[in-house]
Amino acid sequence: MAPRFYPLTLEEFTDLLERFTFTRKIDSVHMHHTWRPNHAQYQGEKSIAAMWRYHTQEKKWSDIAQHVSIAPDGTIWTGRNWNARPVSATGHNGNSMSGPFMFEIIGDFDQGNDRLEGDQLAAVLGVIACVQLHFGLTPETLHFHNAMTTLKTCPGTSLAYGEFLDEVRKVRESLADKDRATPRAGKRAKKTQIKSDELIRAWEGSAVPGADPMDAEPDETDMTPAQVRRYIGLETLTVPAPGEAKREAARGVEITPDMLDELRPHVVNLNQGKFSTEGLCQTSQSDVDMIFEDHLERALAK
Repeated sequence: MAPRFYPLTLEEFTDLLERFTFTRKIDSVHMHHTWRPNHAQYQGEKSIAAMWRYHTQEKKWSDIAQHVSIAPDGTIWTGRNWNARPVSATGHNGNSMSGPFMFEIIGDFDQGNDRLEGDQLAAVLGVIACVQLHFGLTPETLHFHNAMTTLKTCPGTSLAYGEFLDEVRKVRESLADKDRATPRAGKRAKKTQIKSDELIRAWEGSAVPGADPMDAEPDETDMTPAQVRRYIGLETLTVPAPGEAKREAARGVEITPDMLDELRPHVVNLNQGKFSTEGLCQTSQSDVDMIFEDHLERALAK
């Protein structure tokens, strides 16, 4: 079952940021888009839970990849524990001591698709500015996913980094001016503090997820159609009970001798390092010799 994900306003996010006890140093902010779900496919917390299931059940990561997800209506959804390094980009995920704060913008911002504007844009800029100011980072510590890999358009071809950075600078200046003008003791409403306390207790009550592979990063457009359906919550991955997979296979298509003959040039069956003499597709030394001396030569000749 997916954990609970909490919807935050920018004010609540800022309060949580100030009250959360970080055990690792945040040295950058990583920006992604989900690609799928796009704006039309977004279904609130159901979409966040679907991403969590895909990341943990299919990708085998310890938790949802991102620290927060920012919805089309500007809602900021919580994600993985902020003290855990994210699954962001190969070679850029950091470690338990320091690394990036990573967020996903829900939508497809490649040219001609969703537009980043209104409440969603305001929340995105606010999250970036608040994290950077909290940790004393420069605006340039914002990194688009496509700047950390040559294979992705994320966070979207419609977003120009230079122009976006200018918007971040404006929001940072506005927040800094507001901070100087408002006494710290009166900044947050009591109900905001209560929500932050609830979240902090939830995170403190669960262990920080284990380290994911250093080269882990989101799939986005590499997903198959079936994976996309699961990623946006239209399907769930069915995990067979112990022994069920074998029973399903036994009820499947019967393997004929002709099928085995077609498979033989492509299969070497081993059991604890020795040629297997059991099962439907057995292998001997002569079978391996045939693969390299006969089947391979005939395949290359074609």
